[in-house]
Amino acid sequence: MKTNNNECYKSLSDNDKNSWRILECYFRLKEQLPDEVRNLVSTAKTTEQIIDDLSPMCSLSSEFVVNFMMKNGFGLENQPDGTVAWQIWEIL
Repeated sequence: MKTNNNECYKSLSDNDKNSWRILECYFRLKEQLPDEVRNLVSTAKTTEQIIDDLSPMCSLSSEFVVNFMMKNGFGLENQPDGTVAWQIWEIL
């Protein structure tokens, strides 16, 4: 998931590029969709949970995280309680 050459990334301010790179690092061992069979586990996280995980590193807005997730092809899934979360495949 290297998006530094992406037109969206190129149009970001320097501060937003830093945030984008932090999100890329956070998702380095996670995928939007498994492309091959290997040891993966599906994890659902809300936008707020992702922001909370990265709050020691930087301040992220919900809009920024949603844009990042959509641009990188992460899907949404319904949770048993009726809420919606991002479907993330973590590499074991």
